[in-house]
Amino acid sequence: MKVKKFPQSCLMFESGETKILVDPGVINFEEKFLNQWQQADAVFVTHKHSDHIYEEAVKKLSVPVYSTLDVQNRCQNLKINIIHAGDKLKVGNFEIEVTHAVHGFHPFMKTNGDFVEENVGFILKAENKTVYVTSDTVCFNNNIQADIICLPVTGGCMTMTPIEAMYYTNMIKAKTAIITHLEKSFFPTQVENVKECFKQANGVKCIIPKIGDEFEI
Repeated sequence: MKVKKFPQSCLMFESGETKILVDPGVINFEEKFLNQWQQADAVFVTHKHSDHIYEEAVKKLSVPVYSTLDVQNRCQNLKINIIHAGDKLKVGNFEIEVTHAVHGFHPFMKTNGDFVEENVGFILKAENKTVYVTSDTVCFNNNIQADIICLPVTGGCMTMTPIEAMYYTNMIKAKTAIITHLEKSFFPTQVENVKECFKQANGVKCIIPKIGDEFEI
């Protein structure tokens, strides 16, 4: 399975002829991304924040979009295929399970309409591998297990701190962690802290990708 990193939390997963795009957001967006995003067989969006879905860009794609009713209510110019935690779908080579996620809370979310009513993650299965895309989430109790975890590490009330991310990765029993949410200057990721914390993560390979990086998992 191949992964390509776009800004913030946007990743393209590729297995055989199938491509799945997750969370194409507005941060550091460039028009050249559209040609690449158009190659996706489906777009999956975890929640309504613009760093995870850039409505003006996504509406230019002729690609089915799957997300929550919360996202549809925010992005009324898009046709969203509504999904819920627990749903299972198949797109080409990928089996996809929708999971619950718990977005962190910051007081400004209460006043500017950014409170997330419904937040989901995705478990992607292909090539005998399981990839868990957590969404922006804090640690929460679950029974998910995966080979690879893609998770945000920023803290700031919104997502996990480096030490929380390390413990969460161990709980999921993942052996590879791909760090996301990397380009938001308001809540910057402390990259060196992440590296230090993951040294304690029972042999987990920690990948901190740059925009444009492509790699095998």
